[in-house]
Parts: sequence; structure tokens; C-alpha cells
Amino acid sequence: MLSNEAAALGGRASALLAENVTKLRTVTCTDSVEQCLIDWAVVLGTLAKDVLDSTLLLLNAGQLRGANMLSRALVDYDVRLRFYVVQCKHVRAKLKKRPHIDPSERVEAVLDWNNHNYKMGSVLSLYDPSVWPQETRDALDRLMETEETERTLDLTRMICFLEEHEAKVLGLILHYIDESKQRKRSVKPNWRLQSGFLHGDQMIVSDVIEFDEDGQKTGRLIETPPVRPNTILFTAIIHVQQLLSTFELLHGNASGAAALDDQCGRVWRSERKRLSAD
Repeated sequence: MLSNEAAALGGRASALLAENVTKLRTVTCTDSVEQCLIDWAVVLGTLAKDVLDSTLLLLNAGQLRGANMLSRALVDYDVRLRFYVVQCKHVRAKLKKRPHIDPSERVEAVLDWNNHNYKMGSVLSLYDPSVWPQETRDALDRLMETEETERTLDLTRMICFLEEHEAKVLGLILHYIDESKQRKRSVKPNWRLQSGFLHGDQMIVSDVIEFDEDGQKTGRLIETPPVRPNTILFTAIIHVQQLLSTFELLHGNASGAAALDDQCGRVWRSERKRLSAD
């Protein structure tokens, strides 16, 4: 179970996601590329709120493994949106002296957005055709007959791009450069561990079956993993904070983001003090 303070922090983060997604939908865009970034932010922000809310429910129910697995999605949403925004700014800067080139042809956010029908169609076409009405089958056939191909962005590739370009593109000062690098160093191992649970990878065997010091099975199952619920919560909140920071790059001000940072710090210190006393 989460403490009252920690639960309130999670609830506040969820409310801020909803508030800022609503704000994003009122933004007046200067061109179709900016509109595409806003659309991605609305999609990923909406999904992030749903995932965070469900993670909080699982944590309060003591379902730590489920909460840990589910919250992995927040890593993907955070990194993907940050990558889209930074990569777009990178392209625009490179094309500043080449106005004859349409940036939408090189901006990954636009290319992926325009690929969404084809990618969904390629998945739906894997089903037995008999499950679809004839009209849907005809539409899928027409979609698959085009010359379009399925686009996929690897999380590691997006992180590597951010590590190389984010500081320069966003003009980060030294303090924030170090903070950004430290955050990204923890993203990869956290994401891989959470992925291990999702996919049933061999790395998670010892989270379920107990082994002794000699590596021999003790015969006991581990019903509740040793990770604390607050660890999962704070990891999730970090990615929500990063999403809000990316929203800020799109519309100039993320409502309540600074207050959430302060609240997170207070709760973190309070929880550490409480755990030390136990």
C-alpha cells in the first residue's frame, strides 16, 4: 500500500497530465508539423494518464509486479515524445538555410503519424480474413497493396539520438546537461528489467523462485517481490515529470509542473525519513 502522501502525489501527477493534455488541444499551430507534434503529445499524454492511474490502483492493491510491468509504458511514452520534439527541432535547425525542403519529409513524428493507418492495417491483416466483414477486408487489401512500408522506432535508437543532440538542440546549461545524462543512464536498465517481466525473460526467474547463496533452489516461491511500492511510484512520476517538461517545449508552460517537482521532493524526503525510522 502507498502512504497517503505518496498516493496524493500520484493523484496530483495524474490530474496534471489531464490538465495539460486539455491545454494542448487549444494550441494554435503555425504549420502541419507543429500540429503533428501536438497530436502526438495529446495521444501519449492521454495514454500516460491511463497507465499512471492503473499503476496507482495496482500499487494500492499490493500488486507490485503488475504495477512495475504496466508502468514500463511510461518510459516509452516519455522517450518517444521527447525524441519527436528534439528531432523535429534538429531538422528545422538544419533546414533553416534550405527553405525549399519540406521539413515534414524528414521529421520522424510526421512520418510515423502518417504511417499509423498502414501499421494498424498490417496488424489487422494478420487475423483470419473471415473475422472481418467484406468491407473491412477490401479496405485492408487496398491498404496492403500500397507501396508504403511499416515504420518502427527502437527505444535505444531514440535514447542514443537524445544523448547526442538534446543538449545542443535545447540549449541546456551544464547543470541540466548532467541531469539529463544521469536520467538517461537509468532509463535503459529500468526499461530492460520491466521488459523482462513483460516477456517472461530468464532474468526475472529469481524474482519468483528463491535461491540460496550457492544458487540452489530453496523450493519456495516469492509471492511479494522485495521492491517497495514507492520505488515504482517515484520511477513512474519521473517519467510524468519529463512528459510535462516536453509539453512545455510545445506550448511554453506546463501548468503545475514546478509545484509537482516540489511536492515530489517533499514526499521523497518524508518517505525516506519514515523508512529509516521503521
